[in-house]
Amino acid sequence: MKFLKISTLFTIVLATVLMGCSKKKDLIDENNKWQFTDPANAAYLRIIHSHAANTPTLTGTTGPQVFVYLNSQKLNGTSLSYAGAWPATSVYAAVPAGLKTYEFVMARMSTATPSVPVPIAGDTVARAYFNSTAGKYYSMYLVDTFPALTTLITEDALVVPANGNYSIRLVNTTANVTDTLSLFSRLSQTNIISNITHKKTSSFVELPIPIISDTLEVRKKGTTVAAYYVGSQTAPQSFSPIGKRIYTVVARGKNGLTGKTPSASLHGNY
Repeated sequence: MKFLKISTLFTIVLATVLMGCSKKKDLIDENNKWQFTDPANAAYLRIIHSHAANTPTLTGTTGPQVFVYLNSQKLNGTSLSYAGAWPATSVYAAVPAGLKTYEFVMARMSTATPSVPVPIAGDTVARAYFNSTAGKYYSMYLVDTFPALTTLITEDALVVPANGNYSIRLVNTTANVTDTLSLFSRLSQTNIISNITHKKTSSFVELPIPIISDTLEVRKKGTTVAAYYVGSQTAPQSFSPIGKRIYTVVARGKNGLTGKTPSASLHGNY
């Protein structure tokens, strides 16, 4: 009987220890992932880096490479650099809705512990005070207001196109304030989007899927030739949209700036 009591006590103690271990936080895992746990109060956001400048910069980099903080909580694991996006894939991140502060901080890292950010005074190159609505989708572009970085925020009204169609829009985030841009289809030989001025975005335009692949050109107002191609500055690129998908063409860059002359990239919204 005594042995039975001791065995029972040992079983209870062991179970308690195991339960305690199972609840212990994995701090390494916790600090490598940003999680937002209230989907009922979520807005959806993408951040796209279009700030065409070579300063401010850190040693070994060109232009501002930044970490993004939401109410002092770091969002991105790797630094966001020119022409990059967060999240990196064609998706939106769920963020808490309401008035929030977004800070863009130079990605200065510890030399002793390379994975640890160590910002210093002056490393916060921009702030955005953004009031989002739960359930809505937004894009935030880092753009130029020389000499500082600033943000351009758009609400993305995502309407799924009909069968056999796709949707597309053009955003002009170039640093050339006089450039008014159009998106030209070589296949249809017409502008599918026209006259988007500096720091403006078009509405989404719904179009039928082309029978063969198309080539999209960015043209400046008053011209009949490509200023650059979507996906390449100098060479035509094949564009084969998928039915019921939504795309954004982002024009960025600055005339005469080495490595950052005007170009356009294609991003998926849905």
